[in-house]
Amino acid sequence: MRKMSSKLRNTVFVGAGIVSSLIAAKAVDAYELIKANFHNRPVDTTDFYGSGDLPITEARKMASGEIPFDDRADVTGDGVIDENDVQALEDHINNGATLPSDWENQDIQGRRNWAFKTAEIDGTSEIPYNENDWFCNQFTRQTKINMSGIPEPSIANLAQGYDRTHEARFNIPVQEVIIERPGEIDHRFNGILIGNDPKNWDDWLFIEPQNDQEAKPGDWNLPYGSKVKINGLIGHFDHAIFADGYYLSTLATFQLDGQGIPTLTNYEEDFIADPNDIVSIASSDRGLPERASLSNHPNPFNPSTTIDYEISEPGPVNIEIYNSIGQLVRTLVDKEHARGTYHINWDGTTDLGLKAKSGVHFYTLQTPSERIKGKMTLMQ
Repeated sequence: MRKMSSKLRNTVFVGAGIVSSLIAAKAVDAYELIKANFHNRPVDTTDFYGSGDLPITEARKMASGEIPFDDRADVTGDGVIDENDVQALEDHINNGATLPSDWENQDIQGRRNWAFKTAEIDGTSEIPYNENDWFCNQFTRQTKINMSGIPEPSIANLAQGYDRTHEARFNIPVQEVIIERPGEIDHRFNGILIGNDPKNWDDWLFIEPQNDQEAKPGDWNLPYGSKVKINGLIGHFDHAIFADGYYLSTLATFQLDGQGIPTLTNYEEDFIADPNDIVSIASSDRGLPERASLSNHPNPFNPSTTIDYEISEPGPVNIEIYNSIGQLVRTLVDKEHARGTYHINWDGTTDLGLKAKSGVHFYTLQTPSERIKGKMTLMQ
């Protein structure tokens, strides 16, 4: 396969209310943040497995064994190049037939089929165990590299130079998923948005990279009662807080109940956007906040409200919601933040996924040096 070196596709800045499925947001000092594109192919190239981007004459020679195998020619995704691939390419060229690898133009079943085919081909399940790494994390990260690529931490400005050389072989938007299991060590596998709504459980396909099998509620790796955190951010940071170069940010969180029924309990509104709402990359000229602030809208609300908050310094941030008698109802945010403006949705549910009681609720924002309190009313 030819060397792949491409820039990010479908990027957008977060500024005057413009949001998209792939975000490049510049915040404080010298760190650049890249948030994953979970709707479309991650790299703007046709140089990927099964793309069909080669002359039909070359495909015929590969099928007959005259020239070596090329990833692009296996358009049927069965791991070989034969007359079936040649026929599929001819139908594509002459009749406009959709190739199985054409992610954006495939339906859910088509994407599901192609995801399983590429998972089997990529060979992640055969990598040797590394005793210096978490077993599940090793497989999950390698699958992410093979399918989507991972930013190289040495690149100072990822938005301008995003080189996935020898990565993203299959060019599929694969995410890392953390499974928090009651009383057990966290587990990780991969998630692929095969539908178009990241907030809909059925639009996600979860694959265990250790055996290339689908993970379903009730399986050993996804037991009932699990919290499922889909992470869509692999970014490079120059800031000291993120000295390791990578940081995961949760796109959406689902809670499985005792029967394995999922409920969306949290999502990052800036990440969950219309896949067609895409513009060119730009620089944000928005001023950075000088002090923390907190508000929500609408208020009163039913069934959900958006909390807007500004952080004036980098560090740990916590947002909690309490009922009128001071009992903790929901922890919405508990993670590191850069200086900037953020938004998060509360859907009126508790940490257990139950509906909160109607009435007055208080919410607090805690930063390294400030604590702010607000009041809102949930109407049922």
